[in-house]
Amino acid sequence: MDNLVERHGVYYKKLSKIPFSGQIWGETNGTFKNGKPEGLWTSFWRNGRTRAEVKYQNGRLEGAWVGYHENGQLESEGNYKDDKRQGIWAFYYDTGQLLAKGDSKHGKFEGSWVGYRKDGTVWEKWTGTYKNGQKVDN
Repeated sequence: MDNLVERHGVYYKKLSKIPFSGQIWGETNGTFKNGKPEGLWTSFWRNGRTRAEVKYQNGRLEGAWVGYHENGQLESEGNYKDDKRQGIWAFYYDTGQLLAKGDSKHGKFEGSWVGYRKDGTVWEKWTGTYKNGQKVDN
C-alpha cells in the first residue's frame, strides 16, 4: 500500500486521479475496486502468521471478522454490518481461552456480556440491558 494514497475515503495510485482497482500484497493482502476495499482482506504479523481476516463491501466492513494473536491463537471473532460490529462477538486470551463474549448492535454493547479469567471462571458479568451502548437497567 506504499504506492497508494487515500483521499476522502478513496485510494489512488500516487500522482493519479483515477481510483485504484486491483490487488495489493504484503503485510496486508486484498483487493480494491474503484478505490475502495472489496472482498476478503488478510493481514499478517511480522512472523508471517495471519493477524486478521475481514470482508469488505464497497469499502465498508461487512460480514465475518476473525482476528488472531501473534502466536496463532484465535483473538476475536464476530461479524460486521455496515462497518459496525453486529451480533455475537467473542474475544480470547493468547492461550485460546475465552476472555469475553456478548452481543453488539450497530457497533455498541447490546444485551448481556460475560468476562472470564484465564482459568475459565467468570470475573465479570454485564447482565443489564444496553441500548446504543449505554446500560439502561440491571
